[in-house]
Amino acid sequence: MGEAKRRKLAGRIPARVRLECFIARSKISDAHAVYLGIGRGQEVDLRQLDSFLSIVDAWESLSQAKKVLQGFKYHDNQDNDQITRKFISVIHDTFGKLSSDDASCQLSGNTRLGLEWIAQGHDPYRDEPPAGVHIEILKPPVQKKYRVLFIAMKEEPMKSPCGNPEDTHVFSVGKSDAEFLPFIVEDSVMPMYSSYVSAAYMADYLNSRNQDSLSNQEMLRLLYEANQLQGKI
Repeated sequence: MGEAKRRKLAGRIPARVRLECFIARSKISDAHAVYLGIGRGQEVDLRQLDSFLSIVDAWESLSQAKKVLQGFKYHDNQDNDQITRKFISVIHDTFGKLSSDDASCQLSGNTRLGLEWIAQGHDPYRDEPPAGVHIEILKPPVQKKYRVLFIAMKEEPMKSPCGNPEDTHVFSVGKSDAEFLPFIVEDSVMPMYSSYVSAAYMADYLNSRNQDSLSNQEMLRLLYEANQLQGKI
């Protein structure tokens, strides 16, 4: 019996690992983050790489990550931490490190307790730390008036092989996911986009100009520019 067959019968063949890079909202702020999505069987692990105030900068970072991914070598028996560390290392060796807008903080005092507290799901930028733990905010999380809203394509939960929200959602722009407050357009029709990047381009424009609405002409122009950025036209 061949070794591959013996391993298969023994149940030791690891699930094939799939990798994908994409942009979505940061886990800790309203910045646009580049992610490495790692799909392993039915499990998906999202690893946030860098985050940016501007979707244009995030797209540059994503383009670099995708170029690296095309020739990236990894093995199914590597764990997700090993794959992520190697992937980031290759990006930096190839392109250098972009100046990002990631939030950052520094722990002092009982750092072990602080790390355990964060691992339990607490937010070091917003939550009060336990006694003996001190947190210095070096760079606060990006906060925006308008952000990208995620709208599920179906009522039943859908799964993406690597966690890309564009597989399962469409996008609009608004102030709040919970209250779903979209921005105003001239003809009162809320635009939907299949691309997070297109919606983010609109949101960035509104935020940079402190506007609460777009004319039809502005919206069409911005959509054209967003498609140019993504190489769609």
